[in-house]
Amino acid sequence: MLESQEHSSSPVISAAEQRYIDGYTLEERQKQERIGQKLSLSTRIRRSIEGANRRAWYAAFDYLFRNKPLAKRIPIERVESIFIIPIGDAIGDMVVALPLYHTIKRHNPKCRVGTFISSRNKALLKDDPSVDKKYHFRDKDDILHVPELFRARKDGYQVVIDLHYTRMTEFGIISNIIGRRGIKVCLAHARKDMYQRLFTKLLPFDQNSMHLSQLGLIMLESVIDFGKPLKQWEARPAIQIGEELRQKVRMQIRTELDRLGADWFVHFNPQARNPNREWGFDNAFAFAERFVNEYPKGALFFTASPVHRVEVEERIRSLGLPRVAFFPTSYDLLELAAFSFESELIVTPDTSVIHFGTASGKPTLVLWPDPKFLPMEWIPSQVPSINLAPKVQGMLVPSIPVEDVWHAAKMLLNKTWTHSATSFGLDPEADILYQASNGDTSIIELIMNSSIPMVFPQGSSSSIPLTEAGSFALSV
Repeated sequence: MLESQEHSSSPVISAAEQRYIDGYTLEERQKQERIGQKLSLSTRIRRSIEGANRRAWYAAFDYLFRNKPLAKRIPIERVESIFIIPIGDAIGDMVVALPLYHTIKRHNPKCRVGTFISSRNKALLKDDPSVDKKYHFRDKDDILHVPELFRARKDGYQVVIDLHYTRMTEFGIISNIIGRRGIKVCLAHARKDMYQRLFTKLLPFDQNSMHLSQLGLIMLESVIDFGKPLKQWEARPAIQIGEELRQKVRMQIRTELDRLGADWFVHFNPQARNPNREWGFDNAFAFAERFVNEYPKGALFFTASPVHRVEVEERIRSLGLPRVAFFPTSYDLLELAAFSFESELIVTPDTSVIHFGTASGKPTLVLWPDPKFLPMEWIPSQVPSINLAPKVQGMLVPSIPVEDVWHAAKMLLNKTWTHSATSFGLDPEADILYQASNGDTSIIELIMNSSIPMVFPQGSSSSIPLTEAGSFALSV
């Protein structure tokens, strides 16, 4: 669901930030990431050292931070300020945090909301008034951002919600810098007894338990009393776009569709952060041939990051297929959001584009690299969706058959599949926790009746399905 607001459409990404984004994109694509690959010796040594240091530091954390368990939840009308730490600085990390900002403001417009932003994702908040204070923070290891932490500390926050469930020691310390004596909330972990010293409350859920927007709202609800349980629809991201920009993108789309002789289009994003996660141009072009033959009024628009625009555009042009074109978007992410909103289907191997599909309410077909692991925190939620992966563990994404992708796309375009898939394949499962049809049901109720959530029982360092936890009680 995208909403429109009248705000300035002035550029928010400087030339220097554009160069940083291009450099980051190119660097990430140089990494030889392979699903299931063994950790390098240097990584194993580093983790061993981190483990030893962690044990030494935690002996002092009780004295330094003195975080005490919260006796009872605070009524939302009495909450004056909340800081949200997104899971990272990427595009999708900001999209899945949006429901938290909007829920807080919807229930208490006077509450001051602060958050971290980066050059990569700050454009998403350009037209969104729900965040009052923004702090540039790209990475915990970048000392240039330390002053931003202490600026947030000086501003003072009553509640800190840490969505960054990895690197919990570092972000636990960051939470305490920002929140001082405030309430600090995060998820559980195998070392939860140790991490408890850094937080006021640790929710018992494993990270792969549900969509990250749902997890974030449950974290809020665990320490704040909203008067009534938060509903499923509140977990759907809403990207706010200025009307001027929306109309501009619509006109560009209409002009291109008229040129191609088409009435509607499919958004095909061929790129991922790492090339090993991509389906490949040969497969994409084989898909395109089938599409133009079966849908004479449909167009297929490819997109790519600005730094790869020329390369992808030339490949598309050389294909020479009717109603297949490259659609350029700038560093302003709201352009891509507005573009996704106008599409009939989104096909992507990239998680950031997945979140644009969820926010725009459009059917989304995702190509994943690992057939044995579906990241439930990232998959499309409350939109028609299908997830595909290689048939065999260790095979790369290009091994996903064109026939399977084509069949899945037709299921979504022809509306023979209208649920949010919660498993792989052309005959997927559709768990209640991800369905838009349950929009008016409380998230808590859906969690308690879902087969997906994983929890850490008291005294255990291993997570188990909530359905197997017996008398397990969820305290919020």
